Amino acid sequence: MSVRSKVLTLIKRRNMSHFTLSELKDLCKEIVRSKSQPHYHSLIYKTLWMMEKKGDLSVLPETDGKNEKIYSLTEQGRNLLERIDEIEEPLTQNLQATNSMEHIVHLINDYSVALAEASAEAQEYQDLSQKLPSMKEFLQAKYIEAKSRAAHFKGRLVAVENLLLKENSDVAS
Repeated sequence: MSVRSKVLTLIKRRNMSHFTLSELKDLCKEIVRSKSQPHYHSLIYKTLWMMEKKGDLSVLPETDGKNEKIYSLTEQGRNLLERIDEIEEPLTQNLQATNSMEHIVHLINDYSVALAEASAEAQEYQDLSQKLPSMKEFLQAKYIEAKSRAAHFKGRLVAVENLLLKENSDVAS
């Protein structure tokens, strides 16, 4: 899961309508790994900065008295949270399910559909950026997000297919 997804999931789980960078850095220590503390702080800051630039977060006009920005999810950010939950909740439930062949086939189907959707979305952004050069920067950012999701699901699909191959080879033995 990306740092952005982890941050959004944390915001959702803690029902955080408003938060500061300091608060988020403290809460993310358990879920975001980094090679050093300065790198960790930079990673969280850059994640919030990108989320603000992409329209997932807004900065409230008032501060917390410490001259620190107060962030809030935008409508786009809340919509993104719903999509992350759609991806992560079934995965969590599936990990707790039995290792039956039917379950594995179901995962392959789910990941294949998600991969196809993300790939089609990426292709559409690429096509639109050629037709609408004035929006190229925005569309390029969306294209990269969609490609990232496609790669995420491709990785999951390969892992589950490998598990299926292992199951099949064990049954044949």
